[in-house]
Amino acid sequence: MSEMANRPIGEHVGDYKNYLESIEVSKKHLKETLSRINRIVAECNIKKLSGVKPEKIRCWLKLLDEKNVAARTRNTYLSSLKAFIHWAKKENRISENPLVTLVKSNEKLDVRRQRRALTIEEIQRLLESAKSRPLNELKMIRIGSNKGKLLASVSPLVAKKAQLKGGQRALIYHFALNTGLRRSELSRLTWSHLKLNILPYSYVNLTASISKSGRDEIVPLRADLVAVLNQYKPDHSPDQKIFDTIPSMKVLKADLLAAGIDYVNHQGQVLDFHSLRYTFCTMLSQSGASPRMAQALMRHSDINLTMSTYTDPQLFDLKQAVESLPSFGTTDDADTARATGTCDVSHSDRFALGFALTSSISSQSCSSADRKGKREKMMTPKTY
Repeated sequence: MSEMANRPIGEHVGDYKNYLESIEVSKKHLKETLSRINRIVAECNIKKLSGVKPEKIRCWLKLLDEKNVAARTRNTYLSSLKAFIHWAKKENRISENPLVTLVKSNEKLDVRRQRRALTIEEIQRLLESAKSRPLNELKMIRIGSNKGKLLASVSPLVAKKAQLKGGQRALIYHFALNTGLRRSELSRLTWSHLKLNILPYSYVNLTASISKSGRDEIVPLRADLVAVLNQYKPDHSPDQKIFDTIPSMKVLKADLLAAGIDYVNHQGQVLDFHSLRYTFCTMLSQSGASPRMAQALMRHSDINLTMSTYTDPQLFDLKQAVESLPSFGTTDDADTARATGTCDVSHSDRFALGFALTSSISSQSCSSADRKGKREKMMTPKTY
């Protein structure tokens, strides 16, 4: 075992790579795991397995924290290294696991970026801004008395290219807002992944090679989005990417600015590209989708992630949700309430509050039901 521990750590990492390939992990998981391990090995100057010390790894993680690297990212690095060391111990390459005392950082106490969802009115402005801004940028006068005015001359060919560029950018935002796909998934999407104009509905066939989960997944498409895609679809190879480039943070910020939308609001919440996915989940809640259905459409393994992290309660009409609770007064009281309009509440408004609170009360409801069932069982007379 001492001989194994003194081998160059690169050889062990190579053997670990072969192991991961043998258990058929996804290519994405393999690449990212080895990248994390190799980074730690290089930056901590680890030459052998015996050189993996908890103090050294703890100091390295602290340096990441000081560089404003989020807890979730730091935990991902630690998990990859721990899995590698666990494998090494299991293979009798080391006698003890030196990282057993290292624990993950608390991600809930270390939120580096608090996102918010877009309102419907903001979405409309963002789509219009994205569509028109490329051409407006070319027409914009930069100096002189007409500075800021759209008076510059642009050739028809250049104008057409700018309009196509703006149209595709608006389509990317539209697509993300209606599907909840992540940036990495959108960037690898080809026309072969779209199943348009088929029954019972059009959908995105998100293959394991591009989905974050590493599984094949189906994402339904709205009819109005399908109509736009049919107009945009080129007569080219099905393997052609749908979107040439996904807007960078710089481009999105410029689109938000042109639309009159703050990138950071007064509460410190930001609107980045992932906020489009956040908005998709929030709109599902507002539309009346059940928590389980929202979880399926978001493709989350944990329903608490759907309801807590990806739902913006600020957009819920909480007053109407409370007004929709059943009345405990007389029939006359209920008639009065209906006459004043306080009971005229849509299903989506009634759902909003319930969606936000489901995660906190579900466990209590289950335990209450269990206790009730036990009491009823005890009170039921036995028959012989």
